Amino acid sequence: MAIKTFSFKDIESLLSIVQLEDREQLVSLIAVLKRITIEHKSLKQHDLFQFKDLLDKYNVVEAKLAEFLLNHLVN
Repeated sequence: MAIKTFSFKDIESLLSIVQLEDREQLVSLIAVLKRITIEHKSLKQHDLFQFKDLLDKYNVVEAKLAEFLLNHLVN
């Protein structure tokens, strides 16, 4: 089974899908993911807790986050 390479463009494309009031939170999530990638740090559960409502509301965002985490663990 091949693992699809994660791209930030994949998750940024979700900005057009989420409701206007949730976009700021998605932008914040993307910023957190970019920061930990650049700094080569691990993602803490506490970092994600602030996005719980967004992830609960949008399964597609949750799926893209799962792709990111899998890619982050493998690489």
